Amino acid sequence: MDLIDYYELLDIPRESDVDTIKKAVRNQRKDWTRKQNHPNPDVRARAEKRIQGISEAEQTLLDASRRADYDRRLAAHVEQPPQQSGATPGRNWVGIAQEYLDAGNATQAHMAGTEATNQNQSNPEGWYVRAQASLELENLANAQFEISEALRLSPNHAEYHSVLGDIFVDADQFDTARKSYEHAQSLEPSNPYYALGIADTYMRSGKPDLALPLVERALERDPGNQGLKNALASVIMGAASNKWSTHADDSMTITNDAQLECGKKALVRIETLGITDNETLASIDEFRRVVTDAGTVRWYSSDSLIGYGGALAVAVIIMFVAGGGLSFLAFAAVVAIIALYVYRHRMVDWKWRGRKLPNSVTRTGIQTSVSV
Repeated sequence: MDLIDYYELLDIPRESDVDTIKKAVRNQRKDWTRKQNHPNPDVRARAEKRIQGISEAEQTLLDASRRADYDRRLAAHVEQPPQQSGATPGRNWVGIAQEYLDAGNATQAHMAGTEATNQNQSNPEGWYVRAQASLELENLANAQFEISEALRLSPNHAEYHSVLGDIFVDADQFDTARKSYEHAQSLEPSNPYYALGIADTYMRSGKPDLALPLVERALERDPGNQGLKNALASVIMGAASNKWSTHADDSMTITNDAQLECGKKALVRIETLGITDNETLASIDEFRRVVTDAGTVRWYSSDSLIGYGGALAVAVIIMFVAGGGLSFLAFAAVVAIIALYVYRHRMVDWKWRGRKLPNSVTRTGIQTSVSV
């Protein structure tokens, strides 16, 4: 337990190259940062430790000399697995399993949790820690059975219902997951994090407007909670972008002024939250870039540049060669051609997109201004 396997922590092979390591670090950090707002306090505590471990893994594996030394120590390290049932019955296998989970070793955590339930099948904590390990191992069938056993032994334990909600979320059964989080909230209404679990099911099912009031109320009850502020910022961005035009691949684009205004209002609200988390700030910066780009005036190229140039040249020639009224009409034509080119090729980004994208895209999302 004294040497953490960073490769297992990041879920990558030991021969992984630098790009693979960077991608794994980015994905794991994003996932565990989100879990810092988890309804389950055990998961929140584990997320704090896991993020620290991810940072240590990043510093070690992305430094060639440190990685070489670490690989030598890891190869020489002999991990002592949990003993088979019946041995050293006095050991705290639930605690050992929790330590393995904190270290990112879900396989050993499950073995230790299994030892706990082998020694005492009526121990709900053993089943509970087994379920958490199975969930990290993405063995949802085992996880559901194990947490169901914990609930059978302790049916009014809010955290157990929360884990059941996690399992259903991973299985994309968001309505069922929501019922589990709501049950947990009914058992422990003072815990604001269960509202985040409910809100997450709405976000994942494409209904951020339903998630927004839940997170807002949770933050009102605990206004200094940075985790809730991060969650609210994410929901505000989700609720705003959900009002933008939607492509066939479900990506979002701003195609009218109402959608742009919606994005601007979201940024104003987010600025009041005082976000300090780097991952959340990165998401906000990307959202701000999209909104800023959509409202930026640019020149756009023309497929009819030769036609514009030819018409302009003819009008100029006539203007100088002809006299009287014809020259005046040619001058008016020059002005009209230039004005038409400016009108059609210098505009805000959202207007250009609105012209170029098919109606099947531009007709989606809000079309007139509404509150965020």
